[in-house]
Amino acid sequence: MGRLRQFVGVVLAAMMLPICLMGLGWTKPSAGSSSAGTIKVISTTASATVAAPATPATTTPATTAAPAAAAVGQAVVLDGQPLFQVGGAGELTAQERASSIEQELNELAADPDPKTIFLEVRNEVPVILVNGDYLMSVTQLDATLGRSETPRAQAERLSRALQTALNRAQQERQKGYLSQALLYAALALLAAAAAHWLLGRLWFLTLRPLMAAITFSHQEDEPEATGSNLLLGLTLALARLLVWLGAALYVTNLFPFTRRLTYAATTGLANGLFARSLSLGERNYSVLDLLILFGVLLGLVIAASAVTNLLR
Repeated sequence: MGRLRQFVGVVLAAMMLPICLMGLGWTKPSAGSSSAGTIKVISTTASATVAAPATPATTTPATTAAPAAAAVGQAVVLDGQPLFQVGGAGELTAQERASSIEQELNELAADPDPKTIFLEVRNEVPVILVNGDYLMSVTQLDATLGRSETPRAQAERLSRALQTALNRAQQERQKGYLSQALLYAALALLAAAAAHWLLGRLWFLTLRPLMAAITFSHQEDEPEATGSNLLLGLTLALARLLVWLGAALYVTNLFPFTRRLTYAATTGLANGLFARSLSLGERNYSVLDLLILFGVLLGLVIAASAVTNLLR
């Protein structure tokens, strides 16, 4: 029991090395004279045709308050970080509309000049502009997707979200930030390498004798592969894989360009794992279902091996 407690404690410490490094916050480089600075949100009402912006909210039909679950939206993503969702408008689908907004945001983020966000109401429709240029309109469907009561309330929320996102995106493209991010990336990789080595030592010096005691086997006299050896190898490989995956996610999330790839990969992986696209008989299964089944079968093999050694 003492070995087990020692093993669990040290393994958790080893696997927490890269995670702890992820949790270490650092002060991002100052924006400098060419940075975006603080993006102001200015609310105005365009043209005299809109006498009272609050009036459309009070006359909104009840049918527009449909639950967000019934609406179909597409996430607007900047540098691999989802900002908000938009719905279709006019002849544009939600995906086409989101792609158009993302393209504009990427161009704005690449420009180091300060950005000022304006919120106007044109023909009773809230419109968001950046430095006077049109970015997007906010529809009732957008408000439904954002769980806001009115399009105006949703537009104000989006203005604040865009302010934060553009400020961060411009800052992350500065040389000072990139140099500091490279340093943290190197430290994360060194921590992952240390955890990789430490896990291997722990597995063979602590877990192997513990497994031999549980299964009543003497592995030094049985060099051939057994169920317990297979379990040891698989769990060690899984633990090391998790360490390196954690380090890789941390490093790629430091940089805006690699964060885009990480977002696309994780989204595709999640869809592949959870999508029930495998048909077996009359039921559909996901890849995750098959992995769980494999784990259960492996556990049964290990249990059967332990019982067999006990009966000997």
